[in-house]
Amino acid sequence: KDLRAQEPNDMPACLKFLDVGRADFIISSLPVIRATAGDLGLTEKIGFAETPFKENASYLIVGKRSAGGAEFLNRFNQGLAAFKVSPAYAALVKKHGLDGTIR
Repeated sequence: KDLRAQEPNDMPACLKFLDVGRADFIISSLPVIRATAGDLGLTEKIGFAETPFKENASYLIVGKRSAGGAEFLNRFNQGLAAFKVSPAYAALVKKHGLDGTIR
């Protein structure tokens, strides 16, 4: 079968394409797909590959000229590290069916 790229406007449209057979697969962020599928009631209609297509980390970026930027990044990194060892983070990971390996 030939592959043809589709370019829907947003994730709900991507999942609707998948649901009606207009797309055979989607490559995207697991948390985004799970949340959107849940919102659309499509969770039971889709499956996920066991191995990610690609690991894609997200970064907070601050301009070097931003006033207080370096201090803000330092505080953000400390807060994120504390959050990732908290019960709230564990609950969030569990709620969205993730395995906790998000960096």
